[in-house]
Amino acid sequence: MNFKLEKNFVKKRLFTLILINILLSFMISGAYLLLNNTLKNNGNWLVSKTELKNYVMGSKEYLLGTQALAQCHLNLGAWHGFQEVIYKNKIDPRAIEFRFLLRGSSYLYFIFHKSDEKFSGVRISRNGLYKSIYFNAYSNGEFIDKTELLTDNLGEGRWNNAKLVFQNEGASFYINNKLIGFFKEDLSGRQSFGFRAGARRTLVDDLLIKQNDSREPIRDSFCNIKFLPRVFHIVLIMIGIINLVIFFILKIGTRRALYYLFAIDIFILLASVFFILFVNYYIVGRYPKDTWKGVLKLAAKVNANIIDQYVINADADIYRIIYMGSSQAAGSGANRKNDTFVNLVERRLNKKNSGKPRVKFINTSVCGSNSSILLKYYKNNWIKLNPKITVVHLSNNDKDPKIFNDNLQEIVNLNKQNGIKTIFVLEANSIEYNSGGLTLHKVMRRVGKENNILTIDLHQYLKQKYDTGILWWDKIHLAQFGHELTADFLSDHIANVINSTLAASDSLITVSVR
Repeated sequence: MNFKLEKNFVKKRLFTLILINILLSFMISGAYLLLNNTLKNNGNWLVSKTELKNYVMGSKEYLLGTQALAQCHLNLGAWHGFQEVIYKNKIDPRAIEFRFLLRGSSYLYFIFHKSDEKFSGVRISRNGLYKSIYFNAYSNGEFIDKTELLTDNLGEGRWNNAKLVFQNEGASFYINNKLIGFFKEDLSGRQSFGFRAGARRTLVDDLLIKQNDSREPIRDSFCNIKFLPRVFHIVLIMIGIINLVIFFILKIGTRRALYYLFAIDIFILLASVFFILFVNYYIVGRYPKDTWKGVLKLAAKVNANIIDQYVINADADIYRIIYMGSSQAAGSGANRKNDTFVNLVERRLNKKNSGKPRVKFINTSVCGSNSSILLKYYKNNWIKLNPKITVVHLSNNDKDPKIFNDNLQEIVNLNKQNGIKTIFVLEANSIEYNSGGLTLHKVMRRVGKENNILTIDLHQYLKQKYDTGILWWDKIHLAQFGHELTADFLSDHIANVINSTLAASDSLITVSVR
């Protein structure tokens, strides 16, 4: 009888222990999957910033980090915001449905019918500057046309449902089951689609795509669950082995050993519950400390490349212009290396100039740099390249107004001594971050006025153009359309300065902003 009771006790305890181990395996697997829930591991999406040939900050981190899919939502505002993700495979949709959450003054672009030349989309907005619209745009982000939509049924701080239904005569767009707009044009057929946002936190979840063929609908909940069976079985086997090892090590009898194992597993299970909550609500959304210290090495590399590439005495038929700034001027955010606004300005000036001299920009801009770093290389090396004009495109990375003022004045003095024209460009910021003047812009204006220097207000120009297309990849880095607008704006101003130095010749340059 005692043997039977002992046997029943062991069975019950062993059964309970197995259940606990299964739960524990789920908890540990869940924590592991949350810690590895990234867009790269998701595998369904392309992060547009990583496709750029001119790197912008946070692009790789958004693809590889857990912040993008923290708490199993697609967060388009992570890693400096303005993120764009495009579904990897082209689809032939009958309907696309998803949930979204807008925080504060955020907005969401739902992009569809995307090709290499154009795309269409809906912007759903809670931002007074960026109205809700249906639009068509060129691939560079410039709007071809747009129609305002009434989205007064957006819930305050709650999830909303959006649905686009494709029909032969057009497409119907719904928010929370209310028809928001009917787009009377052919938007059907195999296509790419995706999502994009602005500076603020914008969440997307529970994507459902119904296709025109007989295949199963496509779903994406942005949870890292496709690896769950494999991870769960591995963890369960490991826990089982650990339990057996502990059981044999204890050597205190079956009953007592099961008690110990039961207590240990219960403790680990409770700890796992707290740990998975900690992971889900804190760790996966937490950003690492910024420890990037490579700006001085990068400045030295840029300097070395310039010294290797350019001789001190340029051909007389080459009109050199040094363009000096940080990452915005270096071209971060342009689709291709040759599509930065500095390169675009150079090509436009040379295209309009039928004779000589040929304009050559020497871009000495260094990502992350400031006026102190650039001044050092300019006075020691770059000024020796005999430029006719030096364009100073700065403000964002400088902190101290007095140091900034003194550095600008030293650049001006050096240029005066060497017969070099100076142009100041006020570095632009997205209107979502700063809708007014920037502190250091005042410094540049003052130094420019005191020295009779042309000061080009790029910030105000792009502010006026803010909703003519998609201009930004983040706070300060321009998208391709932003680069093209900047090139339009700068070309005329720089052409006028060039012409003032060539007034005695017939080689005048004419450029018109479109």
